[in-house]
Amino acid sequence: MLRLFRNNGKGGAVRKGMVRARGRYLLMADADGATKASDLGRLMAELQKVERDGLGIAVGSRAHLEEAEGDAKAKRTPLRKLLMWGFHTLITLMIGNTQIKDTQCGFKLFTRATARLLFPVQHIDRWAFDVELLFLAARNRVPMVVSCLRVAGWGRA
Repeated sequence: MLRLFRNNGKGGAVRKGMVRARGRYLLMADADGATKASDLGRLMAELQKVERDGLGIAVGSRAHLEEAEGDAKAKRTPLRKLLMWGFHTLITLMIGNTQIKDTQCGFKLFTRATARLLFPVQHIDRWAFDVELLFLAARNRVPMVVSCLRVAGWGRA
């Protein structure tokens, strides 16, 4: 358990935890339970496929749920869709990876070497800190892979 003496935002809290974490693989997971813990095996398998020289990131994604039908499909206003499209276009240009569509998903698995490379130089402490991490990873040529996740409580595979 780590103690934060002032509010550094989610990015600051995650950075502190990742810098001090031990183990070969380090998981970043939101506490809201939106992602099934059982998806960790899926993330690990995908990461191990692309891991190179001890470096790699597996990015959890719920973007595939956009194609869901019924109550599971997100309903957005045209303005929100336009802003979302613009944000994703900017991110794609920044990180150069067209597979990553859900940058804000809080379920990401890092190799320890990758965490040691990225988190100490991370600057953003609040919203979009994970976009900065993906940008830094791309700049350092860290292999990245996307893994489609199930969402807890939605009953979708």
